[in-house]
Amino acid sequence: MRALQRLRHELLAFVHNTQHYAMAEVLEVHWSELQEAVHKAKDVDSLCKAHAHFLASVGDEGLHLEETSFTEPVHKITQIAIEFADLQQRLYDALLERDAERRAERERAQRNTKAGRWATLGNDGGELRAISAEFEAHIEELRLGFYTQFDRFFNTVSRHPSQQLSFLAARLDFNGFHAARHDNDGGADGTHAGWTGGLGDESPVM
Repeated sequence: MRALQRLRHELLAFVHNTQHYAMAEVLEVHWSELQEAVHKAKDVDSLCKAHAHFLASVGDEGLHLEETSFTEPVHKITQIAIEFADLQQRLYDALLERDAERRAERERAQRNTKAGRWATLGNDGGELRAISAEFEAHIEELRLGFYTQFDRFFNTVSRHPSQQLSFLAARLDFNGFHAARHDNDGGADGTHAGWTGGLGDESPVM
């Protein structure tokens, strides 16, 4: 199913890019600062202060945990990814079950043929189309949900004054795919929803 494969790649791209941002642009940078501060610390109070500064820098300046415009779309996309993984597993299980039934039908047909009885195989095309249609409708719902939350998130990071987030915005739409998506269909909900079309004039200059 092309729609399933496409959504899987889009979710993986989002997860990989945000994970890279969290690890390389936030944790690694501030961890180096913490190590330097620990080496320079002369007492326990200095260590506590350095650690508190590290937590605040990671949570507020790096991951922006206090900004719902940043955290809420990420949370909802995470839920969509979990739901997608469950849907993908259920589809796989359904296809395996139908394949096992098909194999059993072939074995019965072979036994009937050897015994001189009629041997027929049912046409499972209709069943497979029904399974496909059910899952495709759910995948389309997840895709629209992902695009809605992605657009919210991208508009936040691309317009944010943080230079770190400007790097994340560049990674999220490095090939202009999502900007082209909005040019083609006007966005996930039929509108541009404030889409910047990439790193526009309101975004930090890289």
